[in-house]
Amino acid sequence: MPDSTSQYDPILKSYQSSSSSPPPPTPTPAVSPPPAPLHLLPPAQPSLPPKSEPKSSSKLAKFFFFVSLLIFIAVFSLILYTVFDKNKTVRVSSSPTPTPFSTSDNSSPVDYCLLNDQHILVGDTLPAADDCNVCICQPDLSIFCTAKSCDL
Repeated sequence: MPDSTSQYDPILKSYQSSSSSPPPPTPTPAVSPPPAPLHLLPPAQPSLPPKSEPKSSSKLAKFFFFVSLLIFIAVFSLILYTVFDKNKTVRVSSSPTPTPFSTSDNSSPVDYCLLNDQHILVGDTLPAADDCNVCICQPDLSIFCTAKSCDL
């Protein structure tokens, strides 16, 4: 068996000779100014406003706001209902229609109209049977009533 050291001696010597040469020069880094010192601030603590109880006036304002909102919604709903109500009914009154009365005796001047045994002076007004229109006793002793449409 050959000697193991003699077998590897040439290889080791060649390795030694190649490693004995000086190492290649390393580039020197460029000189840079030292970094500026960092001024570290302490972490900011979140600042919350102090807790305070709501003022009673704000609670009162909220209450009035909601009450007025409910009133507004109710009134608006009623207006919409009356505008879009398809089943409007007309109330027919059973009371008699006023009729003019004149006397056949022209010797004494008459200054009133007669309605249901009531004397109505010329120029006086009275409510019509529908409680919406108004009637007036005319100088010619006729009773004239307005004819407005009444939505009840």
